[in-house]
Amino acid sequence: MPDTAAAQRMIEVMLARFDSDDAWQSQLSQQERMAARKSLESSRLLMGVVGDLMQPPLDARHPKRAEERLKTLLENIKSAARTAYEAGLLLTGVD
Repeated sequence: MPDTAAAQRMIEVMLARFDSDDAWQSQLSQQERMAARKSLESSRLLMGVVGDLMQPPLDARHPKRAEERLKTLLENIKSAARTAYEAGLLLTGVD
């Protein structure tokens, strides 16, 4: 089974390094920086969804909690998809 927590930590480290590495960022245009940031954020959201899906399912005695969990997962998937789409739009405008 893949270690989603480790993958999420790696993405968090990449985001932190991306935000703090001025020399690397200066080589990118504003659009490229925004696209890279959005791509990393989308990956972080999706890894959270994957990690939650790998958890044991809630039993039938708690249908309300199971419904809330599914709603949260769907919202995170929509948010990740929207963020990835925005990153793609930024990249199509990059020369």
